[in-house]
Amino acid sequence: MDLLPLEHFLAVVTEKSFSRAAEKVFRTQPAVSQSIKKLEAEVGTPLFARDAAELALTEAGKVLLDYAKRMLQLRDEVFDKLAQLDSLDAGGLTIASHESVACYLLPAALRDYTQRSHL
Repeated sequence: MDLLPLEHFLAVVTEKSFSRAAEKVFRTQPAVSQSIKKLEAEVGTPLFARDAAELALTEAGKVLLDYAKRMLQLRDEVFDKLAQLDSLDAGGLTIASHESVACYLLPAALRDYTQRSHL
């Protein structure tokens, strides 16, 4: 599932307007409408009650709302974790060495590294 339509869906729900949602996500109103139609086709049911005087979610829209928030939050979390790995702020390090190096050279080097990384 493409997450961009979910972003548009949440913007429409938050703004209670396709026009204001389009401004919020820097798209045109027809582009946001098409994105929502694509999402409705993908899930197989309308997400907004189009016969109501004001914008209202269908029952399916209400169900999708919670999941859409969680899916986008998880996407943001995974990008944060990947950025931490890329900047070496997280992850693991495996060191292999000969026994004499491990006994005599590595302890001092690892101690220096540990002290510098906690500054």
